[in-house]
Amino acid sequence: MKKFISLLCIIVMLICVLSACDAKEDGVATDEKSPLTDKNDKTDKKEETPDASDSNVEQTGAHVHEFEVLLDDEGKPYNKCKSCGESNDEVVLAPEHEHTFGEQTVSNDKYHWFACTTENCYEMKDKAEHTFGNPEIIYADSKITLKRLCLDCGFEKLEEQKVATEVDNVLAWDEMFKSFKPTNYTLMIKIKNDGVSRENYCVITENGAYVSVVGQTELYTLTDGSGKYVSYAREDGAENFKLSSDSSDQYHVWAKHVSTLNVSFEENFDKFTYDAESGSYRCTDVIPAKTYAPDGSALESIYCYDSTVRIVDGKISYISAIYGLAETPDDNSHYSFCYSNIGTSVVEIPQSVIDNAVPEPELPETNQ
Repeated sequence: MKKFISLLCIIVMLICVLSACDAKEDGVATDEKSPLTDKNDKTDKKEETPDASDSNVEQTGAHVHEFEVLLDDEGKPYNKCKSCGESNDEVVLAPEHEHTFGEQTVSNDKYHWFACTTENCYEMKDKAEHTFGNPEIIYADSKITLKRLCLDCGFEKLEEQKVATEVDNVLAWDEMFKSFKPTNYTLMIKIKNDGVSRENYCVITENGAYVSVVGQTELYTLTDGSGKYVSYAREDGAENFKLSSDSSDQYHVWAKHVSTLNVSFEENFDKFTYDAESGSYRCTDVIPAKTYAPDGSALESIYCYDSTVRIVDGKISYISAIYGLAETPDDNSHYSFCYSNIGTSVVEIPQSVIDNAVPEPELPETNQ
């Protein structure tokens, strides 16, 4: 009889063990400390557990939320877990107080502002959207990085583009240059005649322009899109810009005309070597090139001594060269040009120019 009872106990114990194993495999019964991955249960896997005594962590089942306070587009603070992304608006706020704002701006991807210095206060002063100028373009690691700085607060924004694959054949190369019509670009032209140098620096968009001809003039012109232009210009030596009373597009047309130097390397595909790391075609040989006027008419042929071309999405994004009228380089008389920021340029009129501008004098009426 005793043997029978002992055997019965062993059988019962085996049944219990097997039942527990089946429950674990079916996901029905789990150890309370085992983490789950369903975010709806406010849990996720986490190897390191923050100190639950920290006011910024919240124990929720098997997962400890480690919250950071972020601001939405309206400036309202909210909590977001660094690990799983769980969020809520249960933010600890400072008691009522007199706001004292810092001297340095605070920024996110879209706005900048002056923040209250009191702990747990998220009040903003002078909140404004970033205004980004022309990007610095960095070619490296088989990609192009556009680095933009906010003109008001210096916030840095990075955008990445893929470097295009190589041009397949000479026909594609020629077609790319024949259809090249630069828009939204920065252009630097350096001219050296008989040892005397001059520089033209231009930023051109469809609705605005900035032109600086060293030793001659400096010009900003911009439209709000309705066709009405605002233009500021000053001659060399003048202290302030003059605000033009003429709302026509004549300054913009002039800026585009003096800044356009369309150089084509068509029919020279075999002279260029592709560098995959920078996404650049390079040619250090002396090669002939064609130039075109703003209206598309052909100009005189030139010779280029050092040339670089970069391409994004099948379009030219950068082109530069040192060139001259003779096949042999001349140190005393040569030119260089560099198109950059093609398709990405932005024209902004600095606030200092606007604040200090003087009206352009009106011509006195004459008696006929």
